[in-house]
Amino acid sequence: QFKLVKTDKGISISDVKFRPTFMSYEWSPADRQAQNLLARRNLKLQPLKQAANETKLHGTTVEERLAKVRQWLDGTAKVAVE
Repeated sequence: QFKLVKTDKGISISDVKFRPTFMSYEWSPADRQAQNLLARRNLKLQPLKQAANETKLHGTTVEERLAKVRQWLDGTAKVAVE
């Protein structure tokens, strides 16, 4: 999400916002070991802030993931993480 303004001097982009998502799925240990990507099932794509249970299953937390996203987007980019 962002704000786009066109003027005689050009275009400006501001108020850039990013809503990270988290993708999870079921994948048996045997299929994971065999790298059988087509065996994954029950795909779930949801806002990261609503994925506490799913991130926990992957050994992390929503807060840790959000911190990583902020780290990646910090610097010269002015992006608000929602």
